[in-house]
Amino acid sequence: MRYRLKQSIMVLAFTDNHQLAVTVPAGEIIRVIGGVDNDNRFLVVDVGDERFHIFASDLGDRAEQVLSASHAEPCPSTALHSSSQMPSASIGSENSHQP
Repeated sequence: MRYRLKQSIMVLAFTDNHQLAVTVPAGEIIRVIGGVDNDNRFLVVDVGDERFHIFASDLGDRAEQVLSASHAEPCPSTALHSSSQMPSASIGSENSHQP
């Protein structure tokens, strides 16, 4: 499921066993990977080639779903599988705006 940010959003990155808040700018495309084990407040998302945690409520408030031409994609579920690996906090300058 892909979403385009209508407003900038704060996400959590994990580097060297530390949490780091990172701002993702409006217009960026994010892809929902799944939920976080034992914490239904968060979703795991990819922004470019980076992986972050995001508040599920922020996604609904600050993003719009990017629909596939062939079918509508369902809303994210916090009950989805999580990813155990979180990469570095830097967001590259690449900005994927392809639906």
